Amino acid sequence: MGELARMVWCDASNLTGVVGRLVAAGLVERGRLEGDRRTIVVVPTRSGIRKQKEIAEVIPPYHLRATEGLTKSEQEQLLSLLEKYMRGAAISDSQEQTIGGAP
Repeated sequence: MGELARMVWCDASNLTGVVGRLVAAGLVERGRLEGDRRTIVVVPTRSGIRKQKEIAEVIPPYHLRATEGLTKSEQEQLLSLLEKYMRGAAISDSQEQTIGGAP
């Protein structure tokens, strides 16, 4: 659960509740990794995959509306800055893992 929490920038204790609600809604299943019973895996169900596809259809139009007031140059600058931000966050996260910290 810790690795998933880092991927979604969420505290593992919060993610446990979120995953529990997703399990209750039938969108994911929680299980154990074969060969390492300590590791919890979260796998989408068929319903979860369908819901993800529904959400994926909504996001591009939302982003288009959110950026329609920006010029092409501003959109490119925004994208560049967001990519730089994400790279910095990934580096920061890997450094925390190296020293044993948790996000």
